[in-house]
Amino acid sequence: MPTIVLGWVCLQVSSLERSQAFYERIGLRTALLKPPFAVLTSADTATALLILWERPGTHPAAPDMTGLYHVALRLPGETALAGVLRHLLRQGIPLEGASDHLVSQALYLSDPDGNGIELYADRPRHTWQRRNGELLMATRPLDVERLLSRAPAPLPVLPEGTSIGHLHLRVAQLDAAERFYAGMLGLEVQLRSYPGALFFAADGYHHHIGVNTWGAPRRLPSEHTAGLVLFTLGHSNEVFHQLRRRCQPAAIAQQEQWMVLSDPWRHRLLITPLPALPTTPEAAVGMLNQLLQVLQ
Repeated sequence: MPTIVLGWVCLQVSSLERSQAFYERIGLRTALLKPPFAVLTSADTATALLILWERPGTHPAAPDMTGLYHVALRLPGETALAGVLRHLLRQGIPLEGASDHLVSQALYLSDPDGNGIELYADRPRHTWQRRNGELLMATRPLDVERLLSRAPAPLPVLPEGTSIGHLHLRVAQLDAAERFYAGMLGLEVQLRSYPGALFFAADGYHHHIGVNTWGAPRRLPSEHTAGLVLFTLGHSNEVFHQLRRRCQPAAIAQQEQWMVLSDPWRHRLLITPLPALPTTPEAAVGMLNQLLQVLQ
């Protein structure tokens, strides 16, 4: 059983209608529309993946700001990723990158507000390699033709089994990020030799959280900046209670079954025991509304 699961992620956008149309075009479904929120899912409409929150006056993040680098949607396998790629190409949706990371294959794009999106599929774990105590990862050009050969037909809806695989964040200091994500949250550093980046994970995964200092971000985003509002982490009961004891003094909001933490760059995360993680669209919006009232 996993000790950690990434749940839904809330993104701030300038236009709910425009963003909803974009995400539906790349293969997500709108399972619940309750302005200013829209809850997006895969073909499994019972499990929230992204919540879009429309805030008037929202503008894209500047290059020198910390914040979201990308949110990564993990597909259940290579064939699904190939079908999604064929769909994106047929739709004429521009890709910003396509990479082979050795442990995974990934496609990159941005939503209308500049929020980064990764669509990826892991390679089997038994093929992952380690070198000098670190997981072996790289960024190489994706063999697009080979990938497309895995799916003769486009896949217009992200399949059941799609999940939030990881988050990648822009931070100002790697050492401060390590103190928070490894020292406080207890995640393990899987890779530290990648230039300007660190990758943290539990359960031997390649990364649940990635951070980078590329472009030397220094400014914090304002309340009108598009990007990450909140992400959710479900933990085993044992790990949750350990975290609660360790992190309670740093919590910015908490109740018996959850707490909200913030890293040094105001990336907020909701931590719950796995059984208490709100996963349905209705429960996710209910929890988000509760948290926004407390945090604002």
